[in-house]
Amino acid sequence: MKHIYTFVFVMAALAGVSQSRVPVELRTRAVKMDKYLPMQAELSADPAYMLGNPPERQPSMASGNRDLTEWIIGSSYYDLQSNGSVQNRIVKNGNSIAGVWTQSFQTANFTDRGTGYNATDNGNWPDVPTERLESVRTGWPSLLQLANGKEVIISHNAPVGLRMLTRNSWGEDWQESAINSVVPEGILWPRAVSGGADGNTIHMVAISTPAANQTQNPPVTYQGLNGAIVYWRSEDGGSTWDISDYVIPGMDATQFVGFRGDTYAIHARGNKVAIAVFNSFADSFVMISEDNGDTWTKEIMVDCPVDLYTGDDEIIDIDNDMVADTLYNTDNSGALFIGSDNTVHICWGNMRYTDDALGDDQWSYFPYTDGLAYWQAGWAADNYEEIAFLQDLDGDEMLGLLEDFGAYFVSMTGMPQIGEDEEGNLYVSYTAVVESHATSTQNYRHLHIIKSTDGGATWSDPVDVTPDEDFDGYEVSYPSMAPNVDDYVHIIYQRDFEPGLAVRGDMDSADLNDMMYFRITTDLDNTIVNSVSESISIGNVTVFPNPAENILNIMAAESIESLQIFDISGKRVIDISPRTAERVTVDISTLTAGVYFASVNGEKIRFVKQ
Repeated sequence: MKHIYTFVFVMAALAGVSQSRVPVELRTRAVKMDKYLPMQAELSADPAYMLGNPPERQPSMASGNRDLTEWIIGSSYYDLQSNGSVQNRIVKNGNSIAGVWTQSFQTANFTDRGTGYNATDNGNWPDVPTERLESVRTGWPSLLQLANGKEVIISHNAPVGLRMLTRNSWGEDWQESAINSVVPEGILWPRAVSGGADGNTIHMVAISTPAANQTQNPPVTYQGLNGAIVYWRSEDGGSTWDISDYVIPGMDATQFVGFRGDTYAIHARGNKVAIAVFNSFADSFVMISEDNGDTWTKEIMVDCPVDLYTGDDEIIDIDNDMVADTLYNTDNSGALFIGSDNTVHICWGNMRYTDDALGDDQWSYFPYTDGLAYWQAGWAADNYEEIAFLQDLDGDEMLGLLEDFGAYFVSMTGMPQIGEDEEGNLYVSYTAVVESHATSTQNYRHLHIIKSTDGGATWSDPVDVTPDEDFDGYEVSYPSMAPNVDDYVHIIYQRDFEPGLAVRGDMDSADLNDMMYFRITTDLDNTIVNSVSESISIGNVTVFPNPAENILNIMAAESIESLQIFDISGKRVIDISPRTAERVTVDISTLTAGVYFASVNGEKIRFVKQ
């Protein structure tokens, strides 16, 4: 089942969009969070979720013009791809591109959860995978390729530990193994990259299981930390690990109480390695090694005004006036990139926090906080710049948002990724809530890209690259960008038709999410071309319009010999006798609103009935 979408649409208003900050009407609203909020993905028994239909759409607003091509490379009912920062999940090497994601096709406990993987070396992606790569239940895969061509995927098998898949070249069978650890209760949420002088070293960070996710009572710590970020190194491509379970000085219990899962990122270039940690009530910082991980130095990005904060023992009172204050820090979702000139670039979503009560086991964050922060190693603490904000698309100097949007516990401009082209130009992708697209109750998040041609000194205005003009119903989350940009910026992301998540946060009814591969030319130019109407093409079959209301048109390059329509549960709702025509018009007026699949000569195309 090959899915290739080419989107070309006119969005004329974007050229006049200002990058100046505009008011957010609900910025002061705070949301209480449990003091020890467990990462919902790893609770011992995930609840079962009911299937649901996509929500009612509102009319779209044109906001630029774009020529986009993207592919559906996978699917999953399990929609929590990260609790914070997005992993390294796409590798590009010449014409070869590979991507991974957490995959599950079940909604009761997600027992089949594991790594979804797809790859192409000729521009066309194979069928969507239906089986995980591992033999056991896993999640949170990191994908990397060594200089010798070896492909590596590292994921976690909670609560046991980490799993590793390797193969020497594409097309070979995967070899599966466990990564042994001495950390009590195991380690979770890994991030792994390749580096070293020869490009065959694996650098990895993960976290010891926090108390909220442990089965042991009372819970245990590792080296005094409730959630210790541990560093691993293998200089032989994963055959052995000469550094393991290592708490780097400067990240230890003398300076921190503990860390949360997915609040870190790692990158390497040659012998230079960097680990960034994005905190809430503690310093956010970066550790940098110039000798392939042997020694480390620390630089602080955001200097938190409270030290060793544990909550409930004290309110956040920065100025000592006995009144609770708010502080700004990261939203736990950030990106790290070492440029070709060895500059360390870091981005994160800005977030506002407070703890205004003792003894309630809770603290608060402000989900309506806006602003994408940028910082370079060598800059002073707190000397970051905000390089992107929510856009005022209708020019009324207000953000016309509804009172809700998907809850990912990140900034309204968050989930950043960083890449660089051969000329040294930087690209930052991120998701942002948009005022132009919404369901009846929630605004959508779209994928945006900004560019710097001067090493991060200045940045372009944001470009909304989401192919959503005709559909008006795409939620973009968890983008992962290939760090090496060529003629295109290459990204994989999760696409949904409902803002928010089923696994945590919104607790929406589960739906099948698409895993998308997306690319756009590096000039990010808007070339006006003939518009393509609302249609989806897969192979030689085209379905239009999409979404459809009463009539669905299906065209094929050859005679249509079989045609069935199935609902999201797999029930066949329409079965038309074999035909010899190359175009068929189907009456779908009796179907209820929702997501359906049209099976045409064996090809399955997903469409929406309004």
